[in-house]
Amino acid sequence: MSDSWLQLRAEYPTAQTIYVIVDNWPVHFHTDALARLQPQDSPWLPYVSPHWPKEPSNKAIQDDWSIQLLCLPTYASLLNPIEKLWRWLKQDVLHMHHCSYDWQHLNLLASTFLDQFQFGSDDLLHYHTNDIIWLMQKVKKNMLKAVIFDVGGVLIRTQSRAGREKWAAKFNMDSWDFENFVFRSESGRQAELGQKSVKAHWQWLGQHFGLDEAELIEMRRDFFAGDILNQPLVEHVKRLRQAGYRTGLLSNFGDSARRVWTEVYPFISHFEGIVISAEVGLAKPNPKIYHLAAESVGVKVEEALFIDDFIENIEAARQVGMQTIHFTDPQIAQQQLAEITGVK
Repeated sequence: MSDSWLQLRAEYPTAQTIYVIVDNWPVHFHTDALARLQPQDSPWLPYVSPHWPKEPSNKAIQDDWSIQLLCLPTYASLLNPIEKLWRWLKQDVLHMHHCSYDWQHLNLLASTFLDQFQFGSDDLLHYHTNDIIWLMQKVKKNMLKAVIFDVGGVLIRTQSRAGREKWAAKFNMDSWDFENFVFRSESGRQAELGQKSVKAHWQWLGQHFGLDEAELIEMRRDFFAGDILNQPLVEHVKRLRQAGYRTGLLSNFGDSARRVWTEVYPFISHFEGIVISAEVGLAKPNPKIYHLAAESVGVKVEEALFIDDFIENIEAARQVGMQTIHFTDPQIAQQQLAEITGVK
C-alpha cells in the first residue's frame, strides 16, 4: 500500500490533504501502510489482524504524505445503493455473459446498463435479489396481458456443445468464437434479416472453411445435435394460455424458423403471435421489433412480459416499456415467470 500512497502523492504534489475513500480491506490499515500517512481520524475503527505488529518498521517511517483515509461503513449490500447496483450489473450483464470473444461489446453493454442510473432510479432503491413482492406489484400495476418468448437459448437450448467443439478444434478456433462466427458473421446477420436464405448462409460457411458437400452436411448436423426443446417451459406456456395470457414468439432467426419449429421442435402451435427477424427485416435489439411483437399478440408494449437470454435484448425491451426476465437459468426463469404471472 505504501507504493500506492507514494504514487497518489506524486499525482497531486500541491494538495494540502488528499482524502481517499477506502473499503474495509484490512491491508489498508496495516501498521506499515498507516505510518506513511498523517494521523488518521476516521470515525470507524477498522479491523486489523491481532498478529500484525503494533509499531511500524523503520523502513516504513519516512515522510508525512498528508493523506486521510475515509473508511466506508460496515459492509451491508442490501442497504448500500452502490452494492445493489453492482449486484444488478452482475446478475443482468456479467453473469454467464456471451461476450468473452468481444470485450469492447461487453464494455458497451456494461456502460449502457449503468447509463440508466445516471439521474437516480427508484427501481435501484427497490432492487433486491429476492424482492419478488415489489416486482409483482409493479407488473400488476402495468396490467400484464401477454408473455413473449425468445427461442434460441430459451425455448431451444444447447445441452451439449460437443459437436461445436469438435468443428471448432478442426478450424483451430475457440468453440465460442466458432459459434459466434456461425451466427454473427456478416453472412449470418444477412440470413437473420432475411437478406439471404439459411441454405445460402451454410453454403457460404462451407466455402469459407473449405468443406466439401458431405463435410458441410456433417458440420451442420453436429452444430445443432446438442440442442433440445425446453419442454418444461413449453408446458408452462400451455398453462399461461389456459390462464388467459396471450403468448408470442420474438426471435432472431432465418427463413427456416417455421419449418424447424414445426417439424424438429413442434411448439409453434402454442403461440398466438410470431415475429421472426428474417420475415420482418428487423432484428433484436432494434426497438421497432418489440412493438411488432406486442402488436402480434394484440397488446401494448407495457402490457407484455418479454423473456430472452441476451442482456442487450432485455435492455432494449425495457427501454420500450416491456417487463422482462433475463433468462440465465431454466429453473430460476420459470420461478420468476410463476411469481410474476401467478401461473405455476
